This record gives sequence, C-alpha cells and structure tokens, in this order.
Amino acid sequence: MKFTPKVRLVKYCNFLVNVPEEYQYLAADSTGVVYAYLSKPQWNKRTNSWVPVLLSNQLMEFIEVGKIKPMSISPEASLQKIEK
Repeated sequence: MKFTPKVRLVKYCNFLVNVPEEYQYLAADSTGVVYAYLSKPQWNKRTNSWVPVLLSNQLMEFIEVGKIKPMSISPEASLQKIEK
C-alpha cells in the first residue's frame, strides 16, 4: 500500500515550503513561525499577528508549516498568496 500526500512546493522568503494543496496563503508571525491559511487572514494590530477569517467550524483554517530564523521581513509584510 502506498500513500501520496497532496502537497506542493512553494517558494517563500527564498525557502521552499511544503504546503497542502487547499491552502492559499502563507504568513509569518513575529517569532518567525510560518503558517498556511485556507483563506486570506487579517492583520490584527492589537495582537501584532495574522488572524484567520473563520469561514466555517473547521479546526484546520491554518496550520504551522515551518520557522524562519532570523526573520528577514516584518510579520505584517509577510503575507503571500500561493499561486496555483
């Protein structure tokens, strides 16, 4: 038996990141953790972080996909749409 996950390689901040097919956006927080989002997240100035727009009750609106050390860009400038 063989299992093949549906992922794609996406270039983000000069790194290649494995992202599941359904996810449409990548963004990093202030600690360098990179998240993939199903829909476009909103920047929350109060918490200084990206917040997913909850379209449903799904628990997987966003997932952690990696970490960048040191962060080369500001978190609010880190949002990137994943091209198909």
